Amino acid sequence: MIGCMKAEMRHVVMVSQKGDPRLAELREALAREAIALTHLAASELTEGLPEDASVVIIEAALLTPAILEALAHIKAHHLPFTILTLGESEHADAWVPADASIDVIVDALKHRRVQLQALPEPGGSLHEDSVAMLEESSKRHEFIERLDEEIAHLSQLAEDVARGALSARTLAQATGPVRAAARHHQLNDVARPLEELESLAEATASASPDAHFQQAAAALFETLRARVRAAQLDDPETMLTTESLGRALTVVVIDDDPNYLRQIERFAEQFMIRVRTATSVDEAINKVQTPLLAGVVLTIQEGISRKELTESMTALQRASHLAHLPLALVSDVPDTLDRVQGLWAGASHIATRPVSAVSFSQIARRLATSRRALLASVMVVDPQGVFATRVAQQLGERDMAIHYLPDARTIFEALEHHRPDLVLLSTELAEVATTDLCRSLRAVASWREVPIVIFAAESTPEARIAAYQAGADDFIDVAISPHELVVRLSVRLERARQAQERSDRDLLTGLLTRRPFLEQLAARMSEVTRRRRRLVFAILDVDHFKEVNDRHGHLVGDRVLATLGRLLQDRFRIEDLRARWGGEEFVIVLVDEGLETSTLALRRVLDEFYAMRFEGGDGERFSVSFSAGLACFPQDGQDTEALLSVADARLLRAKREGRCRIEPGRNYRSV
Repeated sequence: MIGCMKAEMRHVVMVSQKGDPRLAELREALAREAIALTHLAASELTEGLPEDASVVIIEAALLTPAILEALAHIKAHHLPFTILTLGESEHADAWVPADASIDVIVDALKHRRVQLQALPEPGGSLHEDSVAMLEESSKRHEFIERLDEEIAHLSQLAEDVARGALSARTLAQATGPVRAAARHHQLNDVARPLEELESLAEATASASPDAHFQQAAAALFETLRARVRAAQLDDPETMLTTESLGRALTVVVIDDDPNYLRQIERFAEQFMIRVRTATSVDEAINKVQTPLLAGVVLTIQEGISRKELTESMTALQRASHLAHLPLALVSDVPDTLDRVQGLWAGASHIATRPVSAVSFSQIARRLATSRRALLASVMVVDPQGVFATRVAQQLGERDMAIHYLPDARTIFEALEHHRPDLVLLSTELAEVATTDLCRSLRAVASWREVPIVIFAAESTPEARIAAYQAGADDFIDVAISPHELVVRLSVRLERARQAQERSDRDLLTGLLTRRPFLEQLAARMSEVTRRRRRLVFAILDVDHFKEVNDRHGHLVGDRVLATLGRLLQDRFRIEDLRARWGGEEFVIVLVDEGLETSTLALRRVLDEFYAMRFEGGDGERFSVSFSAGLACFPQDGQDTEALLSVADARLLRAKREGRCRIEPGRNYRSV
C-alpha cells in the first residue's frame, strides 16, 4: 500500500499501449520537474504500481470496469491520489484532450499539484494510522525476536569482564542501546534488569571485577533470559507460532568432530534452539526425516568437489521429503567457501568454523525463516484470540504457519506482508462488519482467490447465507471439533494449493509463470527499496534453440527446456525467484547479491548445463548452452521495467559476442 504526503508529486505512472511514442518525451519533461515516470500496461496496474506513485495518467478509452475498480481501490487506500485522463472522463480528477501535447500534460500536472498544496492538511487516515501501527509493530517484533541474541552477546561481554579481558565500561556502553530500545518498545520488564546491568558495569568500571560482580551479573542474566522468553510468548506475532506451542523447528548439524557438536548443543541450549547432530551425511539421513525440520548446517571439508557437495545435498533433500531444503554451509578454511559457491549451492548462510554462539543462533534463525516461507500459511483475525489459539494448536501439528491479528485495522498491510494461503475472520470485529471486509478482500485481485473462512460463536442460517453472499468459502462454529476443524481447513488449503500450482507453475519446467513471478517480484522490489538492499535481475535465453527444434524435433527441445528448468530450481536459494519468461527465455531474481557474485554463480550453472548431453531422435548426442544478461537494483534501475530493459540489452550483447556467456555490464567482466 502507498501513502503520499499531500503536496508531493514525485512519481507518475503512465498507463497506455506498449511502445507509446510519447513516453520518452514525457519522461524527459517530467525529469526536469524532478518527477519520475513509470510505464505500465493496463493489466499491470493493480500489482505493478510503484510505492511512491501519486498520479496515474491513463487514456480514457482504457477505462474498462475492471480498471475503474482497480483505480477506485487505489484511491481509497492511497491518499491523496490523482487520476489524469487523456480524453474527457467523469472518473478523472483532471483531464486533457486525448491528443494533448507533452507541454499540456505537464502543465495539467503542475496545476493539480498547486490544487493539492491548497488543501488543508489531513489529520491522518485510518490507512495511514494502520501503516504506522504495522511498521511500529514490525519493528517491535523484530527487536523481540533478536533479544536473545543481544542478551547472549552481553553475557559474553560480562564473562570477558570477569576474566579481566575487557573493560566494564565497554559492557556498560553495549548495554545502553539495548536498554533504550527495550524502553522504546515498552518492554519495561526487560529494560529494568538491563538498567541494573548497566549500573553494575559502570560501578565496576572504576574498580576490578570481583566475586560480587560475577554473582550479580549471573543473576541478572538469568532474570533477563526468563523475561525475554516471556516477552516473546506475549508478542502477538509470535504467540501462535509452533515454537511457542512447544513444537520448535529442529536444526540438524553435520560435522565429523564430536567435541564441536557438543559445543553446538550447548549453544543451542543457551538460545533454546532444538538441534539434532550427526557426524556424517549418512548418519543425518534419518535425523532430517522430521516434519518440523528448519534446515541443515553442513560442515564441508577442504577440497570437496562440486559433485560430492551436490550428492550430499541431494541425499539430504530426498531424505527430508522437502522440495527445497534450507541449508547453511560451514568450513574450517575461509577460502573453501565463498559467496559464489554458497549462492550456487542454495545456502541461506555461509560461515567459517568454529561458529560462535551468536553466529549459530543467527544461522538457525535464518534457516527457520526460510523454512517457514515454505509452510502453508493461515492468518487468523480474532479479537478475543481464543479461537486463534485453538487453530494454532491444531494446525501447528500439521506443520502450518499461523499469523494472528487481534483486529482488522492492519489487515491489508498484514496480508501483503505475510501472503497467507487461507484467511479466518471472526464475526466479532469491532472496526468493520465481517461480511463487508470479506467483500473488500474479494474486490482486490491479489485476494480474489484466497480461501476465506468465517467463524462465529453461533452459526445461524441467516449468518451463513450472508457469509457466502459476501464471498466466503466456508462458515464454521467455534465449537467445531478439533478433527473436523483440521479436515475442513486442510481441504481448503490443499485445493487452493493445487489451483495455485496449476495457474502459477509452468507445466514443462516447473518454474513460475510470468504473472506470479511479477507479483512476487513486486514484493521483493518493495522490500529491497524499503530496506536499501541489493537485487540482481537476470534474463537467460537458450542458445540456438530454434536449430535444436528444427534438427531434433520439438519433443527433444522440450526435454532441453525441462532440464534447464530443473537445474535452475535445484540451484540458488529458497528466497530467489526463477520463472519461465516465455519460449526459451528464463528469468532469475537474486536478493542481497551483487553483479559479480551473481555472474560467477550463473556461470557455474551454465557450465553444468553445457556439460549435459542430450540425445536427438536419430541418436545424435549434442550439448546446449545459454546466454544471460544481468541488471542490478538500484544502480541499473529503480523499477522492474528499467531492470528488464537493462538486462535484456545485456543479453543481446552476450548473444552478439558469441553466446554461451554471462554479461553483467561494462564495469564487470563477462564470463
